[in-house]
This record gives sequence, structure tokens and C-alpha cells, in this order.
Amino acid sequence: MEKEAGTEYDTCMPRNYVTQGFVFSIRPQGENNSSVGFMTKDAGLVYATLYGGPKSRLRSLVSQWNSGTVYLYCKENS
Repeated sequence: MEKEAGTEYDTCMPRNYVTQGFVFSIRPQGENNSSVGFMTKDAGLVYATLYGGPKSRLRSLVSQWNSGTVYLYCKENS
């Protein structure tokens, strides 16, 4: 499926977004990053990139089926 301008896939959440959710998917992405899938009450399914190497303090807090406060940052479309 190809992405078209003006569709829901082309829009972004607010720049900084805080919600409650739980992690249902986590996969390696490149050498140091991970692709994380969250289920949130407000936004539904959210896929995000978790930046940080294996020694990152935040990396150990994100594991499958954990729940808590999710802090998301959305880069503006340029």
C-alpha cells in the first residue's frame, strides 16, 4: 500500500505526547535501536523507534508486556 499525501499515515501526533499504554511488540532495528509497538487508550496502536544502545538505562525499562507511562516525541514533517 502506497502512502498518499493528506492521509492519516502522513499526519503526526502532537510534538510531545504522554499517555498510558503497554508494550506488545519489540524488535531490533539496526545496530542500536528497537522498533516498539504500544497499545494506548488514547491513540490506539502506536509504533515508535526506541533509540539507544545496549547499555542505555531506558532500554531495560521497555520489555514486552510491560505497562506504564509512555512519553512520545513526534518529529515534524519537513
